[in-house]
Amino acid sequence: MAWEAEPKRLPGMIQRPTGETVADRWFGVPDVQARKEIPVGCGVRVTLFLVGTPRRWVPGFIHGPERNPTSTL
Repeated sequence: MAWEAEPKRLPGMIQRPTGETVADRWFGVPDVQARKEIPVGCGVRVTLFLVGTPRRWVPGFIHGPERNPTSTL
């Protein structure tokens, strides 16, 4: 899916009680593939960078322990 096709929304968190926690679902699935699908189904995106790569800042994301995109390298 192209990013442009996703609906625009403000950052934030919405809590909706489901009667089940992510941990309940995690430990209730039979295999690793099903566990991989849990965060995707929750809308979680993860970006990984190698330890040796330079620090980067991407609008909308916070990278690294400094949590300040304008900090000195």
